Amino acid sequence: MQRLRPERRPRSPSAGLLVAALAAATLLFLDAAAAQDAEVKIDNFTFAPPSLTVKAGTTVTWRNEDDIPHTVASSVRVFKSTALDTDDSFSFTFTEPGSYDYFCSLHPHMRGKIVVEPGTHAANPRSPGLRGGASSLLRTRLTPQFPDNRENTANFVDLADGSTI
Repeated sequence: MQRLRPERRPRSPSAGLLVAALAAATLLFLDAAAAQDAEVKIDNFTFAPPSLTVKAGTTVTWRNEDDIPHTVASSVRVFKSTALDTDDSFSFTFTEPGSYDYFCSLHPHMRGKIVVEPGTHAANPRSPGLRGGASSLLRTRLTPQFPDNRENTANFVDLADGSTI
């Protein structure tokens, strides 16, 4: 007895394009997801690493592992945490390329730098962070996370002339 084989239909070129598009989207998503988290440890009156290079769209989290409080404050007032006790953390998402110097406002000799390179994916235009030129408003929502899962949210707006509302 001969076994009958089902007739194969020829595949359309669009099926191949669909598979290729899905593969490319998956790779872009994985690349974007990998570039979105970085950590800086605060310990022994230092930020480690003292300088960190990330892609635009990356969220940097500072975690206080010291036994005294520290803060994380941008030198140009783009972001500022509240006082972070031991094991507290503060996160900020960098949406624009550039160099961001920061320090501890309680111990100004503690300094660090985040260098943001252009990302491989488009930054969300609605995300908080730097947008526009020097005359634009800078809007930031800061949300430090505490070990007991309580949330402390501070909102402020810095104007281009250096004043704060």
